[in-house]
Amino acid sequence: MFFEYDITYPPNTPKENEQVNVLRLTRGIVKRVEFVFPKGVAALTGVRIFRGPVQVIPLNYPAWIETDGEDENCPF
Repeated sequence: MFFEYDITYPPNTPKENEQVNVLRLTRGIVKRVEFVFPKGVAALTGVRIFRGPVQVIPLNYPAWIETDGEDENCPF
């Protein structure tokens, strides 16, 4: 089973204005999670995943996954 969610933020939203999105899944085991950030966000947006009150991605609360976005020349 495959789930895909598009989550967007208005431009110029301060990082302190945390947006919460509840994404529903069916019962099962999550084997893979992918995040895609647009090129040029300069780590001004981030993602973290909770299961209930516990942060599970990344494991080190209160950290975020942040990036400058996808690079076509990136070997990963």
